[in-house]
Amino acid sequence: MFWRTENKRKGKHSKKSRRQLWRGILSAVLCVAFLGTNVGGAFSMAAAETLLGVAADAQEDTGEGLLNVDGGQETEDGDSSESLEELPPDSGSCVHHLAHDEACGYTEENPVCTFVCAICAVQRQIDALLAQNAEEPDEAVLEQIRAAKEAYQALSPEEQAQIVNADALFAILKEEQPEEADQTPNPSGDNLCTHHPAHDAACGYTEENPVCTFLCAVCPVQQQIDDVLARLEQVDLETLDEAATATLYEELLAAKRAYEGLEPEQQAQMDAEKIDKLLAFLETFAIQTLETSEMNITAVIRTEGAADQSLNEKSEFSVDFSKQFTLHIVVKSTLNLPNKKVEITVPDGLTVVEYPIPERGGMAESVMPESIDELHSENNYGGYHPTNGTITYSLKNTAEENSFNIILAPDTTLWNRSTEQELREKLTIRTYTGDIGNTGSQKTYQTISATPKITGKYNDTPGDNRAIQTGPRLSRVGVKTGVPTAANQPFALRQIWINPDKDYIDMPQFFKKLEIKIALPYYTKNGSNIYAEFDHITWDPAGQSTRPNLLDPENHKETDGSYKDGFTFTETVNNTDHTVTLTWTNLYLEYGQDYFTPYFKWTSTCDVTTTDAVKWGSASILNTGKSAPGCYEGKTPNADADSASASAVGGTITWQDDSTWYLYNGDCSTFSFTAQAGESMSVNGKANNQPIYNNYAGDSDIIYYLGQFHV
Repeated sequence: MFWRTENKRKGKHSKKSRRQLWRGILSAVLCVAFLGTNVGGAFSMAAAETLLGVAADAQEDTGEGLLNVDGGQETEDGDSSESLEELPPDSGSCVHHLAHDEACGYTEENPVCTFVCAICAVQRQIDALLAQNAEEPDEAVLEQIRAAKEAYQALSPEEQAQIVNADALFAILKEEQPEEADQTPNPSGDNLCTHHPAHDAACGYTEENPVCTFLCAVCPVQQQIDDVLARLEQVDLETLDEAATATLYEELLAAKRAYEGLEPEQQAQMDAEKIDKLLAFLETFAIQTLETSEMNITAVIRTEGAADQSLNEKSEFSVDFSKQFTLHIVVKSTLNLPNKKVEITVPDGLTVVEYPIPERGGMAESVMPESIDELHSENNYGGYHPTNGTITYSLKNTAEENSFNIILAPDTTLWNRSTEQELREKLTIRTYTGDIGNTGSQKTYQTISATPKITGKYNDTPGDNRAIQTGPRLSRVGVKTGVPTAANQPFALRQIWINPDKDYIDMPQFFKKLEIKIALPYYTKNGSNIYAEFDHITWDPAGQSTRPNLLDPENHKETDGSYKDGFTFTETVNNTDHTVTLTWTNLYLEYGQDYFTPYFKWTSTCDVTTTDAVKWGSASILNTGKSAPGCYEGKTPNADADSASASAVGGTITWQDDSTWYLYNGDCSTFSFTAQAGESMSVNGKANNQPIYNNYAGDSDIIYYLGQFHV
């Protein structure tokens, strides 16, 4: 049995060793009394009396008397022995006190050392009891072992680690308490317990292979809870200092988390009464600790070339759309406050560029998310997920002052291109204690929030309110001047470009809604306008690029043909003002600019072939004109103004914040074309001094090899 573990001190002791044993037992008695006082009076003198019983029993067995420590003489047999005074003046009384110091009070004038080693005292208890090596320990010996275990548990974990043979001695207590065996693994090492009372095929144990692979998940957690509850019964919470309170709280929290890590059916096998007791203690600790604690925030916005902006003093701050900036946070918190958290919530309209990841040994234990790749807004903007949201740091209990530098930037994808956009949501910093995601367990200490404003200024000219040079704009590409006269023959007039800006041509854009209105071409005959029909659209590639054209609805479909990410697209023909309106919702143009070409067709032959007889424009589509800066400020043109003119194409943007922007379309005013019976091509010039053959009408099948030429 564990009780009979081999021990180096087995056998008959010399007088000298027995005298040292008595001295150790006496020291242990004093130590137990001393420890009891220091842990809040949880020990009574019963423990000391029990240890004195150990001495008395041992004295009766050996006939040895207790040492007279003061005089260095024994009280009965008169043999001389060394006393503490015989230690050299420069040495201590044990390996844990190798030299006298001010704390022990030993001086040449007063050669008395008051140091009492708790570790040695407990070790002597254990050694003395193991030395008895009793086959069947009686109740008196069991009581002495319990007292030794009580003294052992009063030590800190670091001190307990220096004790040897403790498990061997205390194992006998497990054997004497069969009622507790259902909560702990069988000490024989065969992995039997109440949750695995017999070996079976699953555990693999056989007579030929006596190895049980069963590992009980319940017993270790129950033992962990039992141990921490036993320790709680030995201390007075009101007398614990901050460090001891924090340590005990961490042990309780670890036991709770271990329990929560079990499966529901495993939790059902735990002692429900002890679980309730554990949770009650945790609640008591939380109330006592949190009532007097603090976690204070200082937050500053720092931008290169600009003054710092304190978020403690102001409820708003401004940042230029083209610049990154730093959110500098300092958190000062009460020492040993458990489960500290710092939560930073970055709203849509800002994006996180970088945030610090805790290093080993620092005061920040962890951060969630663990990687910026896992940080995403809860909102989906047509497939665009901003890199923002909530970042939460967990601080160590011992942390008193922590600082964080988080690099942020305005999210120009969601920016409404105005000179000052006030975001709807605030940048928020909060300190609290509790578990992430469990609001019921959280206690908030301080919250700071401020409204971000995204600003831009193209130049400082008075009256120029542009944030960027042109803002989103419509352009047309092509020089075609003729259209076919034939009916039902699709024809194009111009390619239409949507650009984010003249300077920032690659700036991604998100449109909550984008409406492009296109006029139907017409000619006038006998005083009436004859309009072409809208036929279809081609979604043109970006030059030689193979990237998808994101204006094309086909590039926003799931495999089943349905639209994804909230995207929609419609084509609406208005036969009253003779236009067609293309409408996209939740459109994310990842590459900034894209292109399309509308096609039309006559429903009957166009027999008006005079020059420029075909017109492309509508009075219902207003033109911004080309007068800067007003034409680039996104304002809807005034229909009543003298300068108001019709356009072939126009458009309106609804931004993420529901503000609107009228696209610049100064280059899309009314165009004129000439209807022709067939497409024509005219080439002038010479090659090798030979005239170029030019007779399309007479030889329609001729193929021209022109070599290199410029259009």
